[in-house]
Amino acid sequence: MSRNWTEAQKDAINAKGGNVLVSAAAGSGKTAVLVERVTQRILDRENPVRADRFLIVTFTRAAAGEMRERIDAAINALIAKNPADSWLVNQKILLSAAKICTIDSFCSSLVRENFNLLDLAPDFKTADEGELSVISAEACEATMEELYRKGDESFRDLVELLFAGRDDRGLAESIVALYKSSRSFPFPESWLDSLAEEFENCRTLAESRHGEMLFNYAATLCKYSLSITEDSLREIAGDPDLEKMLYDALSTDKAQYEYILESIENKKWDEAKRAAENFKATRRGNTPKHLKEDSLTLTLVEKRKVATENMKDLAKIFCCEEADFYSDCEFFAPLVKSLVEATKLYGKHLYELKKEKKIADFDDITHAALRLLVKETADGWERTREAESLCEFYEEILIDEYQDTNKAQDMLFTAISKNNLFRVGDVKQSIYSFRQAMPGIFIELKNAYKQYDRSEKAFPAKILLGNNFRSRKGVTDIINFVFSQLMSSESGDIEYGAEEELVPLASYSEKSEPATELHLLDTTLLTGERDN
Repeated sequence: MSRNWTEAQKDAINAKGGNVLVSAAAGSGKTAVLVERVTQRILDRENPVRADRFLIVTFTRAAAGEMRERIDAAINALIAKNPADSWLVNQKILLSAAKICTIDSFCSSLVRENFNLLDLAPDFKTADEGELSVISAEACEATMEELYRKGDESFRDLVELLFAGRDDRGLAESIVALYKSSRSFPFPESWLDSLAEEFENCRTLAESRHGEMLFNYAATLCKYSLSITEDSLREIAGDPDLEKMLYDALSTDKAQYEYILESIENKKWDEAKRAAENFKATRRGNTPKHLKEDSLTLTLVEKRKVATENMKDLAKIFCCEEADFYSDCEFFAPLVKSLVEATKLYGKHLYELKKEKKIADFDDITHAALRLLVKETADGWERTREAESLCEFYEEILIDEYQDTNKAQDMLFTAISKNNLFRVGDVKQSIYSFRQAMPGIFIELKNAYKQYDRSEKAFPAKILLGNNFRSRKGVTDIINFVFSQLMSSESGDIEYGAEEELVPLASYSEKSEPATELHLLDTTLLTGERDN
């Protein structure tokens, strides 16, 4: 059935020749676009792609099933019009063998097909949460017993630091949490080592992870106070009563914020510390009687209170001298190294217990797949022969919900692709950070890629699907307003601006398309259903 595609949708369907990133807002018709893209590539008589040469990865089994059904239905409709077309009939057969699945399912099939190359039992099973909880407790106990038996001084200091109450549960929980975080990275032990190196090879405060984070947060607080102060000065301009009451105080505040911000942006820690500590909100003028209940006056006073209160939080950030940072690094270096070694030991015990019971969790399967595909090198990583083979086999790799991938999964897809990745996602819909999802990967790609230009066809490129086919203008206006107030690069990793806003589009030519086209995907995302 014909459809009036938007220009952005046409670009997402037709862009070929390199890596493409599609930022698809809720209700933007991304599933229909994905189906049309695959169908058109199969039907391209000049450069056709066999149905089994696609790898299509979704986040849930329900979404994978829906995708397969839609592609099959599109091919069936064409066969009905052209029953003698042997190419179409062959594509329908090949579609049954196509990899349209979840990330976990793809990794699992890859591992099972190559178990002889891995240290895994061919009959391993995917562990449930109950089994994993029991095994984790056993691994923790074995780890703690071994470490206590060795009696390393740094470990004893670590226990004392994290000891709470009458047991060492805090340390055990820290080890498990650190281990889980490490599994989001392609080379977990190297990532763990990098944490220890951060303290052992202590750089300047401004160059350290801690300093960068604190300076960025401090700058955000200060910029916010400066911004609302400047807004207030604009609002009182021309009003004699308000100027008499607030101008001097606001102007003095503004000068202090600018001085503090300059120190922060120049990465002068001690100077910023002193400036924050010495900040003083000057007394404002008296409020005229006729303005005591005035809404604007009350708002201006409250805004100033918010701005000045931020300076108290700022002073807490700069809680010590810069010299203290270096002494802290020296003190914590052996403790962090001890924590890292304890985490590695826990991972070793956990792996041995899983191997003994012939079980694996989703992260184990992902990392087993990675070991098949990449080798760590001194300069980073390189592909294996298995990865090179998959690179040659898959002519296009399409991944949905890319905002919920992590570094390990990102490397996996990079390893099996050669500039043929089609990634779709929406950072605003990322809800799996608690499962180690890293929406920052999607944000970095989006910031790095240029907007797709069909006349130039330069890659890598990004395409923005912002039109909403599900909601009326009143609904999208409310959503845009709320999220423009809440989302910033600091609080939500993105600035909610023109690129992120939902644009309602009432007319959609295919009447058979359900109004709730993406509701199934939204529901399965919330339930967190996954495949093995």
